[in-house]
Amino acid sequence: MSEDLSRFLAQLDPAVRRIFIKTHALVRRALPKPVESFDGQYLGVGLGEGYKGMIFAISAHKAHVTLGISDGARLDDPDGLLEGTGKRHRHVKIRDVDKLADPALARLISRAVKSNMQEH
Repeated sequence: MSEDLSRFLAQLDPAVRRIFIKTHALVRRALPKPVESFDGQYLGVGLGEGYKGMIFAISAHKAHVTLGISDGARLDDPDGLLEGTGKRHRHVKIRDVDKLADPALARLISRAVKSNMQEH
């Protein structure tokens, strides 16, 4: 973990920090060789460098963590987890760590990784 990310996490509310760290761990486990970048606000996690390689963007808010999914608008979402109206991106708001154990979220993350791997 970079020093910048460590400093960022230290400033968060403890409950939000815990959700952020566990969300980060969940998406890392879903990727064969995760590549990360932190810009001071968002932690990008994906299969390659830069914006094109990013699959997930994790951001912290006052009472939740947002898991952004690049090209999430194209993903099948039978459980209705995705929010947003953008052309490409969608997100899931994670308000407690229990949400991270939801099999529907694991399936969505897996679909995002598979979709990205097929493209690249």
